[in-house]
Amino acid sequence: MSKKVKVKKPAKRAKVAAPKVLNGVTAEQNGVRAPIKGVCRDVWDALDKLRADSVEPTSRHVSEMVAKRKWNQNNASIELSRWRKYHGLKRPVTLPSGEGQAI
Repeated sequence: MSKKVKVKKPAKRAKVAAPKVLNGVTAEQNGVRAPIKGVCRDVWDALDKLRADSVEPTSRHVSEMVAKRKWNQNNASIELSRWRKYHGLKRPVTLPSGEGQAI
């Protein structure tokens, strides 16, 4: 008789919540619809993951992601803007005096 050995399953990756889809239409906030699939959705998921890790995504973060993932820079930058508007976030701006202020 042989002993049964339990095999451990690999740990599941944490999933970022996808937008709610009702009859093929995604949730809308602040006049922006969240993308359902494709590269646009991938950019939003990456931005959501950064935000979940307590990092405020900036264009610098997007540029780094573009280099790693071979995304289109213009598309990813536009998606950052749409993602900010969807979540009601203001763009951080550095003034010439060095003091940051959101516009």
